[in-house]
Amino acid sequence: MKRCGFTLIELLVVVAIIALLLAILLPSLNHARQTARMTNCLANVRNMELAHQVYMTEYNGWMVDVGYSHGASAGLDEQDSFVKTLEQEYGQPLLRKSPVDDSPHWPSELGGQGVPVPDKAPDEYQFRITSYGINNLLTRSAPVFDNTGRNLDYSRIDRIPRPAATVHFVFMAKEGAFAGADHTHIEGWEAATPQLTPSIASGEVQLDAHGGPPRSYQSIAPYSFLDGRAAALRFEELWTTRQENNFWPDVAQ
Repeated sequence: MKRCGFTLIELLVVVAIIALLLAILLPSLNHARQTARMTNCLANVRNMELAHQVYMTEYNGWMVDVGYSHGASAGLDEQDSFVKTLEQEYGQPLLRKSPVDDSPHWPSELGGQGVPVPDKAPDEYQFRITSYGINNLLTRSAPVFDNTGRNLDYSRIDRIPRPAATVHFVFMAKEGAFAGADHTHIEGWEAATPQLTPSIASGEVQLDAHGGPPRSYQSIAPYSFLDGRAAALRFEELWTTRQENNFWPDVAQ
């Protein structure tokens, strides 16, 4: 009886075709996966902005305040964080961890590596409780002063000239002292050489959370604005100079 089956050449052709299809499909699948993660991350910050709208309505236009230091500190209570405050007002938990956040500083009970945020003091430590942080210029607990000593207080929505153009939530740096913080210190971003600003900012914000070269004006990250909008944007779309950016409320356009 004559046996039916594949010849070696036919099997090699089939294997080659499968390999070719995988080579074509895998990049598309990876891109689709990255797009889905970015979409989920943006949904997280949109929901935070929605919760923040509820908060401002409840507190007559005051914006939610921060409670954590920008460095690591022992004994910080999660109740001090803005995330917990928003959750209490919103009435339900917020997704505080981005699907692209692989920071080693998440505690082990939240699926992280349990590596404390580095600090100079050996007996002090802090873990990451949220991927996101607040533009400190919009808070009361991180005051900023002008060169005359006047407190630049933008902590109420009616003090913001253009809410739709003003960045509120950012993606905090995955590593370094700000990995455990819940706010930035944007007043320190300006550099004598503008090319240095992305490097300075990347110590606080994960500028390349959604792609692009690290520590660059072309880095892409999620940002939300005080009108509730959220978008993945290149840093160059948000910062040119101190006189032209979307972080300082007095110049945001």
